Formats: sequence, C-alpha cells, structure tokens
Amino acid sequence: VHDTLVARRIASVYIDKARLEGDSIKMARGYSRLSFVSKYEEALKYLDTTILLSKNGNHKNFPTIGYLFKSLYLYNNESYEESLRNAIFGYQYAKEKGNVEQQITALHQINGINELWGDYNKTLEAEQLTYNLLQENKNINRYYELYQSSVEGLGKCYVRLKKPDSALYFFQKGIERSLQAKDTATYHAFVSRTGTALYIQGNYAAALDSLNKADQYRDFFISSYPIYYNYYVGSIYHDLGREAEAMAHFEAVDSIYEQHQ
Repeated sequence: VHDTLVARRIASVYIDKARLEGDSIKMARGYSRLSFVSKYEEALKYLDTTILLSKNGNHKNFPTIGYLFKSLYLYNNESYEESLRNAIFGYQYAKEKGNVEQQITALHQINGINELWGDYNKTLEAEQLTYNLLQENKNINRYYELYQSSVEGLGKCYVRLKKPDSALYFFQKGIERSLQAKDTATYHAFVSRTGTALYIQGNYAAALDSLNKADQYRDFFISSYPIYYNYYVGSIYHDLGREAEAMAHFEAVDSIYEQHQ
C-alpha cells in the first residue's frame, strides 16, 4: 500500500510538472503510470486521458501504449470485444508510426482474443503478420523470444485447424532455434508441441514419445501445461482404446479445474 501511494504521488507530481511545461506527451506518460497503480475503473479513465492527450502527437510510443494497456485491462476483466477494439486501434497506431515491437504486442493481444473465441483462421492471419514482421526486423529487442513465440503460435493454429504437416514445419523451426541458443527448456516445450501435431496426424506412438520426453521439464513450462499434457495424452489413449489410462488423464484435468477453477 505504501509503495502504491508513493507511486501515485510521483506520477501526480510528474503530471503537474508536465502541465506547467505544456507538454501533453509527458502528461500522457504520467497518466499511463497512474493507471498502473489504480483500480480497474479508475485505471481505464487514466488510460482514456493518456489516449486523448497523445492522439495527435508524433511520439512513437503514444497513443499506442494507452490502447494496449487498456486492451489488457479489459481482457483481464473479460470485456473481450472492447479489448479487441482497443488492441486493433493500438496496432493501427503502431503501424502508422513504424513501431514494430508495439505492432507485435498488439497482434499478440488480438491473437489471444481470437484464440479464446476459437477463431483460428483469424488467429492464423495475425500470427502470419507477426512472423512476417519478425522476418523483416531481425535486429529488434527480444527477437529470439518473439520469434519463438511466433512459430509456436503458428504451429498451434495449424494443430487446431487440423493441418499437422504445417504445424510440424513451424515447431521444427522452434526446435532448431532453441538448439542454436542452447535453450533446453524451450527445446523441450517445442518437443511437447510436436506431440500434439503428431497426435492430429494419427502417429500415436511418436506423439506419446514426444509428450513424455518433454514432460520431465514440466517445471519450466507455463502454469496451464498440466491440463494440456493430460488432455493430449488422455486423447491418445482414448483413440487407442485404452480407456482406463485415458480416464486417469481426463480425471487429472478435472481435478486441476476443481482445484483452480
């Protein structure tokens, strides 16, 4: 609480100083900072002010920052349509100002919503845009991380669209890049992803092998990994007619849901 109060005070002083100087971009930055330490409704109002103050300026980061944070807050509050609208505005401003990293951030937020709605064709379009941007801008910050996220996203789309060959092509790119970087955890994450494409392909033995080989690294994976792992392993056993083993994995998914809702 003390840290929040201090942060609010610093942001307020920053805004007052910027107002005296007549610097609308500095004021916009101050209001965006104020939103970070505010409750939901108040944060949205501060971000609206950020956008309003910087909409007609030439700064490369504004008003995109306002739109992207507003999109994120709305998403976390399950206001998905409004979140998508703000992410699209953010993308348009980032594109207009040639800010590649912000374009990619906006596309990731757009993808997140389309994926949630199950619109994998639209997700694929945005993932392809992201991948193309990265191919043209290999010197940007966090290139490796963004590239790996992009090829994983493309692979996941193709798995959901039941196009396993295309999925395997992109997962292989992630495997190759992680081997070059000696990034063991990411390598195994892609091995696990490969298992899902092999499952769609009907290559059950290879799919199980990949999923189980990667599972020893589960502590390094995202928190939703156990659901994903048990769902796919359970599905393989179900398709093989090994119902008792399938049920054990499906019950594990159910148990995780009961525990974490």
